[in-house]
Amino acid sequence: MLVISGHWLVAAPWVAPDGGLEAGQMLEIAPWSRWLTWIFQVMPLFFAVGGFANAASWRSAREKGATFGDWLAGRLRRLVAPVLPLLGAWVVIALATGAGGVDPAIIRTGSQVALVPVWFLAVYIGATVVAPPVISLWERYGWPVFAAGAALALAADALSLGAGWSWAGWSNFAWVWITVHILGFAWRDGSLPHGGVLVATGLGALIVMVGVLGYPLSMVGVPGEAVTNTYPPTAALLALGLVHVGVARLAEPALERFLTRRPVWSATIAVNSSIMTLYLWHLTAMVLLTGGAVLLGGIGLRLVPDSAPWWWFRPLWLLANVAATAPLVLLAAPIERRGAGAHIPRRPAALIAGATLAIVGLSALALDGIVGREGAVHWWSLALPFAGAALAGIVGPTRMWGPRRDPTS
Repeated sequence: MLVISGHWLVAAPWVAPDGGLEAGQMLEIAPWSRWLTWIFQVMPLFFAVGGFANAASWRSAREKGATFGDWLAGRLRRLVAPVLPLLGAWVVIALATGAGGVDPAIIRTGSQVALVPVWFLAVYIGATVVAPPVISLWERYGWPVFAAGAALALAADALSLGAGWSWAGWSNFAWVWITVHILGFAWRDGSLPHGGVLVATGLGALIVMVGVLGYPLSMVGVPGEAVTNTYPPTAALLALGLVHVGVARLAEPALERFLTRRPVWSATIAVNSSIMTLYLWHLTAMVLLTGGAVLLGGIGLRLVPDSAPWWWFRPLWLLANVAATAPLVLLAAPIERRGAGAHIPRRPAALIAGATLAIVGLSALALDGIVGREGAVHWWSLALPFAGAALAGIVGPTRMWGPRRDPTS
């Protein structure tokens, strides 16, 4: 929910006096807001919690005699299936708006914004595929595995930011996020240091990185800046992960007591049953809402970003986005909530190949959007996630719309 509300708040589309639509971004318009990204950038915490979940589910699968292929098939089904309707919807949107004479540059920008969430999905699929062997390394060697990952992330930063070898920084999509993932293994084993130690360590590292070593202040990319902490990721996100995991550990006893209340736990389960769909569609809703406002003469978009009236209007903006998102989630959520029907065995090699195709396709779409500068649809990028899903046995009427899965599984 922090990610979703953060995306809606950081976006500042507005209709300028000349009538043109400006795709403003608060981190660029109001530099003071970059401090808030230390709170709202919770992807490191998500990867740590994902590590906890993957460690628990993989060990449970091993105890039950399940194979790596069985385990990976279930994880990929949960991750890949919800994104396919989104991609299909954007093909329709791109073709319809293109036929209606909309500038290809607007379609490209809109789809890039809408598909921002899939970059995370691509990286998380990769972290999930390699989770079992990394868990084995963790079980054998422990914290030196985390230290090795952190060292590789820092080395990539040194080469990228210090020596100017920008290509080296892209390896941190692996080193940073897999290392944060390892924090979840330690959390699951009960071997994390005290939460206060994690907060102090991570916060101290962040202060040194930003204040002394010149890392960007914002934990989210800022338009126009040559160096960001997210694209590619830097070790600053690993330090932020220590802070957030530390805070979560400190809050854990109180949160556990809070969640014992039946209404609270029921609401948590209800939201989580469609949380991937909600995450994937919330920016599409915002793009469609913005487009609709422009068609209505710029209603709600004529306030100058970061002005007092603009801030007073933010609660209405959030409510409008909630209203725009709700029907999309209701339409798309059944794919996430339902199981994949009868299990169709797949060899691990086929599952890994399918995951790889999905990762490449989703990464390309997150980078370039649905259409090119001339309006041509990126058919190859779109085809790859579907081909990967087919190779992994995910797509197909029985699998996408099969019987509802056992909620206890």
